Amino acid sequence: IWKYLDAVGEVVAYALRFDPKRNPKFFQPVFRQGEGWVVKAPPAPRPLYNLPKVIASEGPILFVEGEKCADIAKRLGFISTTTFGGANAPQLTDLKPLEGKEVWILPDNDKAGNVYVQKLLTLLSQFQNRPKVKVVFLPDLREGEDLEQFRYICRRQGMDNEATRQDIL
Repeated sequence: IWKYLDAVGEVVAYALRFDPKRNPKFFQPVFRQGEGWVVKAPPAPRPLYNLPKVIASEGPILFVEGEKCADIAKRLGFISTTTFGGANAPQLTDLKPLEGKEVWILPDNDKAGNVYVQKLLTLLSQFQNRPKVKVVFLPDLREGEDLEQFRYICRRQGMDNEATRQDIL
């Protein structure tokens, strides 16, 4: 369960992930509407994941594909974010809080990750006060792997979270 917050820290949506034993994983979005909740994706513009921390950040913000990787980046000591709906919906997300910030995009190592980067670069370039953007391709990843697998690679090499953080920096 991942919470999406508005700028003042109120929960406005959830991204729920289910991993049934004999079926593929699936996601169920839920969002607040008035006093109740609606079981579907929130309407645009959707908030960024970890929005209050993104707004308050004065350092680099790691932009990853998915909440699980955003949480891993947080455990590594970074401010991190992603879009609700991952690689499929950056155009539905309010990216304005990134205006003028430093943003490091860490894509998944696959075609969808590359498309996601291109969409994000296009959307972020439209701001008058463009963010300073770096795209960081993590080494040693196989097709389809992401920050989670990179962290495992680092652990196998005897690196703790701080050493992994320094490697990304």
